[in-house]
Amino acid sequence: MDRRQFLEMMGLSLAGAALPGTAPFTWASDHSSPGNSTTPLMLCFEASGGWDPTLHCDPHAHPNYAYYGESNIRQTASGLLYAPQRQPTWPDDQNASDIDNDYNVGGAGNREPFFEKYQNDLLVINGIDNQTVSHDVGRRNAWSGTTREGHPCLAALHASVDGIGQAMSFLTSGGSDATAGLLVATRAGDPNRLLSLVEPYKASIGPSAGSELLPDSIQSRIKDAQVARHERMASQSRLPRRAEVMTRFNNFRAAESSSMAGLTSALDEIGALAVPRPADNPLIEKVELAVAGMKAGITTSANVFLGGFDTHQDHWDYEDGQRILLKNYFEAVDYAAVILKELNLYERTLFVMGSDFGRTIRNNDEEMGKDHWQVASMMLMGYGV
Repeated sequence: MDRRQFLEMMGLSLAGAALPGTAPFTWASDHSSPGNSTTPLMLCFEASGGWDPTLHCDPHAHPNYAYYGESNIRQTASGLLYAPQRQPTWPDDQNASDIDNDYNVGGAGNREPFFEKYQNDLLVINGIDNQTVSHDVGRRNAWSGTTREGHPCLAALHASVDGIGQAMSFLTSGGSDATAGLLVATRAGDPNRLLSLVEPYKASIGPSAGSELLPDSIQSRIKDAQVARHERMASQSRLPRRAEVMTRFNNFRAAESSSMAGLTSALDEIGALAVPRPADNPLIEKVELAVAGMKAGITTSANVFLGGFDTHQDHWDYEDGQRILLKNYFEAVDYAAVILKELNLYERTLFVMGSDFGRTIRNNDEEMGKDHWQVASMMLMGYGV
């Protein structure tokens, strides 16, 4: 199965799930209303640089190229095979014990291997031929289903159908987020910075944070001038597409205060949950922003991006290798799933996990690293899986 066949099949399965009687959950036929309680949601977690599936969902044990044996490979009750996190091999690997051996997730005293926890929600697809070992081509193929340029990524395609009318239907923190002009992507990963941009009349830092910078009378005059400018520009435009884009922008500007108030409220609600927040993980704020947008009804799909997987000779290194990256990755996926469940959104959310391509099974002879390999793995979790 090649990448495009895989994504086409996944798209058909989502479409089929929307038909009455084909799945335990069905979507309403009209998904165009912001915040529709039946709108399907999508979270894509991109491991950029080429992850190593033999370290998690596609284990291959061999004394010459793996640091675990056949007896170390784990199997869930549902039949999923998964790799243990490798034991330290470098003499200076003093901090390796800080990483859980099985990508354990959850709060203190309640931790368990990721694959054990989600075995009944998880679909692992190994052996996908990604047709390339080039990063640019691999990313396009992994997330749009084709090696050709000019196609939207899966999350953008989904948002362009089910996120119509939402203030920031496609939220991305970077990575493979091409939209092909179907919609405008909201590129943000820091909630505080985003809120400071959409609330321009409020102080965002310092002791006066949150206070109004301009009196209401001045704000009102600015908004009146914006409306007048829009009407003037729209009357002069002879291109329907240009007029449509200007109208959408104007409508978003008019509604942004209420939309962002909902986002702020959702972020506060997430912060109040009794859910342990993983420490020292660069993905957590990105996850919270994406889930808050979904809770507020202004986001349908999101890309959560983690770079650094182009490891080569640093593959086994504690500081720069794939072990710490995969720990952060699975912690973030777990955290997203837990808070989505707390907010009653998990059953509507499809998780898509993947990378540019895989890494070679064998280590390089001299550097003990791993290079690019076109065979890859992806995982799906959540709705319909």
